[in-house]
Amino acid sequence: MTDSTPDLPARFDFADDDPRKFQILLIGSSEDVTEAIHTLHRLNYVEVKAWSQLVPIPNSTKRMSILTRVRLARSETPQEPTVLKEATSSKS
Repeated sequence: MTDSTPDLPARFDFADDDPRKFQILLIGSSEDVTEAIHTLHRLNYVEVKAWSQLVPIPNSTKRMSILTRVRLARSETPQEPTVLKEATSSKS
């Protein structure tokens, strides 16, 4: 018996040690995963094309899709915290 499970997309690179990278994995029915992907797109989080194709989960009717993102680097120089100053009255 041969395994008919497709190879995982290249985006499933769990050996990458870049600490700025993170992955979001969606698992569910094809319809639910697709809906979640489109919802995240409508919320301006990520483009639909950034997700992997739907991959079947062995011995299940569910599918999965993965998104790999790189966290933006923070400024090298720490920023001063924003301080709200109370309005002072000029009345004496």
